Amino acid sequence: MKVLAAFVLATVAAATQAHPDIDQITASSADAPVVAFERTTELTVPGKPTVVRVEQFNPAAQPGRQWRLLRVDGRTPTSDELSRSAAQPDGKSVAGFHQLHQLLGAAKPDCALNGTQTICHWASLPAGSVEQKGPDFSRKLSADVTLAPEEGRNRLKTVKVYAAQPFSIMAVAKLHRLNVVSEYIPGPSGKPFLAKQTIDVHVSAPFGKGANSHTVMHFRPL
Repeated sequence: MKVLAAFVLATVAAATQAHPDIDQITASSADAPVVAFERTTELTVPGKPTVVRVEQFNPAAQPGRQWRLLRVDGRTPTSDELSRSAAQPDGKSVAGFHQLHQLLGAAKPDCALNGTQTICHWASLPAGSVEQKGPDFSRKLSADVTLAPEEGRNRLKTVKVYAAQPFSIMAVAKLHRLNVVSEYIPGPSGKPFLAKQTIDVHVSAPFGKGANSHTVMHFRPL
C-alpha cells in the first residue's frame, strides 16, 4: 500500500509541476513589448450582415490615438465609427503575446503528449487573469495551450480560453457559450505573434442586453 500511495503522489506531482516550455513562454511574454499591427475584424451576428473592419494599432502614439480605423466594409468610416474605434482599450490592454503571462503564469497546468503535440490544460484560471468589463469570472474559465515541435523545439501554436459549462453573471445575465481561440506564429522579433483570434460568445440578459456573435480577427505585424 505504501508503494502504491507513493506512486499516486508522484504521478499527481508530475502532472501539476511546472512545464519547462510553459515557463519559458510565460517568461518571454512578461518582457514582450506591445507591438504595432494591422487588424482585420469580421463580426457576424445572427440575422445581420457580416461587418468587416480594418484598423491599425500603433503603441508608440499617445494614449487615445493609438487606434486608427481605415475601412468599414470597404468604405471610408463615419465620424461615429472613428470615435468608437479610437476609444478602444490601448496600451498593454490590447490583445497580444505580451498579455499571456498574466493568463498562464499564476497556476500550473496538466500537460500531456497528444501525438507530437503537447497539450497543457488549466481547469480554472486565476482570479483577475482575464481582462473584462464588470465582475471577474476568470475562475469559471478554462484554458488549453497547444505546443508543437518546430525546428527542434516546442513552439506556441494555440491558446484556447473557454467556459466549460454555462454560468450566471451577477444573477442577471447568463453566459451560455464562450470560446476564444488565439493562433500564434513566430514574430519579427522571434517572439510569438498573435496572428488570428476567433471569439464565439452567447450571453443572455434582460432588455436585449445580451450578446450572440462570432468574431474572426486577423493580425499583421507592422
